[in-house]
Amino acid sequence: MTTPRPSIDQILTQFFALQPATGVGLKRLRFLDPLLRRYLETEGYRTLTTPLLAQLAIEREFEPAGAFARIMNADDLIYTLPGFIEPPWLQENLLLRKAQIDMVARLASLVVSRYLGPEDFACALMEVDATLSRARVQLKEDRRASQFDRQG
Repeated sequence: MTTPRPSIDQILTQFFALQPATGVGLKRLRFLDPLLRRYLETEGYRTLTTPLLAQLAIEREFEPAGAFARIMNADDLIYTLPGFIEPPWLQENLLLRKAQIDMVARLASLVVSRYLGPEDFACALMEVDATLSRARVQLKEDRRASQFDRQG
């Protein structure tokens, strides 16, 4: 008998519950959790195959709220994560953006280590890593520009 794979909703619920954040860090995570879920519900379909799109459409007929996260799994999550750290979803506030980038890195790591084998999703993982790298470089440049603006 095969163990059922957890849904994205189950993965995210567990992930956010296990985060050791307190104070401002916890406040940022509480902002990012619903933001990520909103992103998945509005943009997640873009990475799905035709059969999964049909399954999502049927699920949305019965209960539209949270349908993507409720019926999709870890592999669907790993394919959708890069878009969450790109405009327009990438936060303007530099501290919040850093928290968002760090959260995606931790979430991707958890998904790969617990639910997927890295060899099975090498291309998707390379895309996540490349997007994380670009986001970090842009954050660094924006921080420098912000410091320059304050000094100038």
